[in-house]
Amino acid sequence: MDKKYQVFISSTYKDLMEGRAKVRDAILSMYHFPVGMELFGAANEEQWQIISETIDSSEVSILSQ
Repeated sequence: MDKKYQVFISSTYKDLMEGRAKVRDAILSMYHFPVGMELFGAANEEQWQIISETIDSSEVSILSQ
């Protein structure tokens, strides 16, 4: 069985929604696991800790400028 990777997608959100969706779909088509900030609320320090741990536990991060 091939290894499955968790891929964190990082970018601004509203202006790159279409691009993020294409990246997410490509990751899913390869049977990996996309994650991104939109899956979390960032309202407090506890949420930022969870986000930080999610980034750290991802094998791959995709960043945009």
